[in-house]
Amino acid sequence: MTTVLQTDGVILAATLTAGQLQWLIWEEGQFKRKDRTVLLTGDLSPEFAWYLQGQTTWIAQQGQVVGLPTTERIAVDSYQGRPQFAVNDRHRYWLHQGQLMRDHAVVGEVLAGQTQFWVGPRFGLGFYRAGQLNGAFVFDADRSGINDRLSLSMGAGTVVAAHCTFSQSLGWLFVTLQDQGVLQQRCWVIAPTGQVLAQAEVGEWAATASGLCPHWAVEDALFVATDEGIIRIQVEQGRLIVQRRFPETEPFVQTGCQLLAAPQGLYTVGSQTIQLLQL
Repeated sequence: MTTVLQTDGVILAATLTAGQLQWLIWEEGQFKRKDRTVLLTGDLSPEFAWYLQGQTTWIAQQGQVVGLPTTERIAVDSYQGRPQFAVNDRHRYWLHQGQLMRDHAVVGEVLAGQTQFWVGPRFGLGFYRAGQLNGAFVFDADRSGINDRLSLSMGAGTVVAAHCTFSQSLGWLFVTLQDQGVLQQRCWVIAPTGQVLAQAEVGEWAATASGLCPHWAVEDALFVATDEGIIRIQVEQGRLIVQRRFPETEPFVQTGCQLLAAPQGLYTVGSQTIQLLQL
């Protein structure tokens, strides 16, 4: 285990760009990137959301996203208080007035005010739910057009939280539903074509994999941090199984810890520490 970053402040965001780790921290009243460049000074605010794209830092607040150091401004919609904005290495994407945008080009039409989405390196995924009306869609990361013929069979209940993470070839969508006071946590593994390869009620790893807790996908496997160490979830014949446990990682991770897989190993990102593990 190697400690990559230790701060007395707070790690706000971390990501991999072309295999290289990038981060943003708040420390002593300053917002700083990995090279110690100071983007802003001021207090932390729960209203801010942060996105890293190469050397550009995107800051979202109250329907506006600003890129630094470019100062480009983009108006975006929100869903349950979350700005509908996403980036990958090549493009930026957002929802505005019922349209899904990529770099100011229209990708397709969505249900205004009721849609949320995420983007990976190869494709993006989104869904909407308004009363009894619900649907899901995928779209290519580089081309226009939406495939909205997905069926996720969510059933009844209110969406409490949702999150999606991507490998190069798959998207893992987690949705927490509340029905008559009971929480149900479900996962769908989806191909770029929109084909659902696996779906399941989330098991013992529900608390860490569902909601907004981060994790990392590699090909057809998902790595999740728990208080007992990292576990690997695998797609197998339409099911999701705990394929392997790594109890030796228990001292270095905890529930909610972000995982980033790089050629040199697995980065674990906590609130104040980034470590590099070699499993």
